[in-house]
Order: sequence, then structure tokens, then C-alpha cells
Amino acid sequence: MAGPPPSGNGTIDVKPSDLFRVSTGIATQQGPYNQAARDLLTDLGTYPDAGGYGTAPQAFATAYVKVGNRFLEVWAKSVVSLGGAAVGFTSTANNYARAEAAAHPSGKRQAVTQPLPAVIDKAPDYGRVPNLKWGDDDGGDDIVRSLMEWVPGPVQDILRPVVKHAFRMGRVADVYPYPQQHYLNALSQSWMSMTVGLSMTESSLTGLVGSITQQSNSEWHDAMRHFCSSLWGTTAWGRSTAGYQWKHDSASSQTASHPVMTVLFDTAQTVSDLLYEFAEAAVYLNHEVYEVYKQAIRDTLPSIDVNFKDGVDAKDVAGIFKGVAKGIMKGASQLGQGIVLNMDTGKLNSIVDAYDSRVNALVPKLNALMGPLDEAHMSAPAYNAEVARAEAFGARSLNEFRPQPRWTDPEDTPNGVYRIDLASHEYLLGGHHRLVAGPAACPGRRSAESLRKPGTER
Repeated sequence: MAGPPPSGNGTIDVKPSDLFRVSTGIATQQGPYNQAARDLLTDLGTYPDAGGYGTAPQAFATAYVKVGNRFLEVWAKSVVSLGGAAVGFTSTANNYARAEAAAHPSGKRQAVTQPLPAVIDKAPDYGRVPNLKWGDDDGGDDIVRSLMEWVPGPVQDILRPVVKHAFRMGRVADVYPYPQQHYLNALSQSWMSMTVGLSMTESSLTGLVGSITQQSNSEWHDAMRHFCSSLWGTTAWGRSTAGYQWKHDSASSQTASHPVMTVLFDTAQTVSDLLYEFAEAAVYLNHEVYEVYKQAIRDTLPSIDVNFKDGVDAKDVAGIFKGVAKGIMKGASQLGQGIVLNMDTGKLNSIVDAYDSRVNALVPKLNALMGPLDEAHMSAPAYNAEVARAEAFGARSLNEFRPQPRWTDPEDTPNGVYRIDLASHEYLLGGHHRLVAGPAACPGRRSAESLRKPGTER
């Protein structure tokens, strides 16, 4: 991404137009980032009843909905953070453009300003993650059709209700209707797609802010790293909590610390992985149960005393049942008794036990995601906080992070007003710890770090 041109001595010359460019870029990122969460909910709503029935799927579904809803709440707060940053850069650029025009010797220069970008400044309400538990879709019919494929047509109508009733034998009744493995796999892919949007947004934001940074200036580079990490929830007093680092990045940091983004990324990836493991457990359950029923049917059909190897026609069926009405009733009774007698109920129970064990083992892994998500929800910066931070970084970038601070606002001094400019002071000598001003004393110039003290919302 193109940045401001270097001056003759190799440094970069940041102008209000550069801040406008960065502001527009950040605002542009906000739209797709917000839409990604809405697209996720649309995708999740496409696959209802995926989890099937049973206590283990219900426990998984409960944890899944809790984590998913918190994920969306954190995502919504991070959307607002981006909006605040975009507005702050434009606001600062406009202030300096007006100041430059007012200071021009001719007294006639018109300030080139831009309207504040249209951004989302309140957390969107995305709705709730759809539940995985079984509702109205009875997937058993698909299994019955599959089992009946190799049974001769004249016998299918008799066998179908018997087999369907047998689905509720033993512990199979506890998990019927069965989970939809293809639905679960599709849900897994939808969650994984969220990691792509996160990575792209984070990379673009860092590139935009980096384009108005002189990397060889350690204080400037430090401030850039501070600002980019603050977009994702860090503070000057941050500590390592819930497995993530919440302290500002610095120029000496070996890796970037963008905790809100990282929590969202890790959550989406973990939920995707756990849904895939659930789908694998569903494959196991569906396949193993299918094999038991198929074997029961194979064991039962010979008791009807019919040779199906060479096919069967209506004449054979009539001969089997010795009369249409009585024969069919007798045949149905034989089949029903055969299914019961030849069903390996013990094996069915062991299959269900193994399935429940696999699904139950996933629940604690889902619940473990709540701690980092709660911390991220508390840490994601508020709209006004990022407006102030962007004003601070933009103001000092326009001054090329010179060591001489501008203690007053250049827009005020021509009018004989000498209010302290906390935006310029923000990144100088720990200024966020030393100066705190209320909105009445210094409108739009509150120290960004003073907007949130430890234990309060950022």
C-alpha cells in the first residue's frame, strides 16, 4: 500500500490527505467485516436440527449456542472499534487542515476537509446462533430408504414400518433421530471461513497505519504498534489473562499482540474443529447402527422361506403368503418377530455409549472458550476510545513525531485560546498516565488511555 512520499532526508512527510486516505481505508474495512458476521448467521440457519437427539448432543448444543452468541457480541464490539478509528483520523486531518488554512499569510486559503466517514458507531445486534438440537427434521426416513434399497419391492412396504419401529430399540432410542453428519460438516466450514475475514482485516488495518509511520523512528514505530494493538483490545497496563497478552505491542515486540482478533480467530477455529469432530462421531454412529440393522434384515429374510437371489415377482409373493390379505399379515408378523429376535441390542448399546462418550468429551473444550471471550468482550475498545486514539496518533504523525510537543491546539492559538492538546501529548513520555481532562475542559481531546481505567470498559 502506498504511503506518504519521503522527504529529502529520507523521512516521510505526513499530510492531512494521508490521514484521509487511512481513514477511508479503515472505514472501508468495517463494512465487509460487519457483513461477515451476518453471513455466518445466514449459513448457520441453513442447517437446522444438525445435532440429532440425546443428552450428549444437547449438552454440546447448549455450550455451542453460549459460545456462539458471545462470539457474535465480541465481533460486534470490534466492528465499532474500527469505526472509531476511522472517524478519529478524519477528525484530526480536518482540524489540521483548518489550522493550516487559518495560519496562511494571505488569510484567504480555504481548508480542504472531508466529512466524517459514515461508520457503524453502535454494536450491531446480529441475533442468536441457531440451536443444533433436534427439532422437527426426522432424519430416520433417509436411513430407512437406504436400508430398503436392496430389499425386493413387494416386501419393502411390509418391512419399512417394522424397521422404523426398531430404530427405538435399546439405547438407540436415546439418540434417535440421529445427527446429520453432512450438516455438521457444513457448519464446521462456515465457522472456519470467519478466520479468513479476520486475518484479512487485521492485515489491512496494520498496513494502513503503517503507511503513515516512519519505521526508523523508534518512538513513532512504537506508537504505531501501540495503536494497532489497541484496536484489538490492548492497554498500557494490560497483563497476560485467559491465555492472551493484553499489553500494548511495542517496536521491540517479537510478535504482534492483537488479543481480541486472536480470541475471535481461535474461537472460530476451535468451534469449527469441534463441529468436525462431532460430524466424525455422527459418521461413526450412523454407519455402525446402519450395519447392525442391515445384518438384522439379512438374518430375518430367510425365515420367510423365499429365495431372493434370482429376483422375485408377484407370483412368488403370492405363493409365499398363500393368499393376499392373510399372507401379507402373516408375513408382516414373521418379519417383525425376526427383526426383534435377530437384532444385536448389546452391540447397539455399545455403539451409542461410544458415540455419547465422544460427543461429551467435546463439551468442556467448548466451555473453555468462554473465559477468553468474556475478557475480549470487556477489552474491545469503545467507539469514543478509538476516536481519541486515532486523533492522538494522527496528530503526532502530522508533526512527524518530533520530540518538541505541540502543547496547544493549533486551531485554538490564533484565537488566543491555549488549551492543552492531549491528543499530541498522548504518546509522549507516558502522557496517558499524567494528564486527564474532562470533556468540558478539552472537547475531543481526552487522553485515549484515560477513557478506560483498569476494571472498566475500554
